[in-house]
Order: sequence, then C-alpha cells, then structure tokens
Amino acid sequence: MIDGEGCDVQDPGGIQGEIDVCEVVNANKKHGKFVRCVVTDVTRPAKKAGRITGREKGLIIKCAARSDIGIPGRSNKRRSR
Repeated sequence: MIDGEGCDVQDPGGIQGEIDVCEVVNANKKHGKFVRCVVTDVTRPAKKAGRITGREKGLIIKCAARSDIGIPGRSNKRRSR
C-alpha cells in the first residue's frame, strides 16, 4: 500500500486506488498536499464509512507521511528511518 518498503499495510477497505489518485494528482506538487489528500479525501471518509479502523487510518497516514511522493528529486518511496 502506498509505495516503498515498510509500507506494506494490506489494502484495508480497498482504498489503494483512491490513494493512487492522490499520488497522481499531487506527484509534481508538494509532499504535504499528497499527505493531506490521503487524510481528507481517503482515510477520513473511509473510517467514517466503516471501511477501515482507526488503527488502519493511522498506519496509512504514517506511511503517506514517510513517503517521498511530491518531494522533488526523490524516488517516490518511503524514506529510511
């Protein structure tokens, strides 16, 4: 789920396609816009609809925040930490 090693949360609620849309729309923009899209357009509505749990929401947001999506010159993968 999302991109890169360490972000292999199973696709809870079938939301990977929605996250992919956030990635495509925000790939050449700022990283924060990608993360905000994942939070406001994907995980928040999915949790409210009962498609994912609060724990899954947190894991997905953490993964998005650690990704390089939207960071110029990066490979669009999870940053090593």
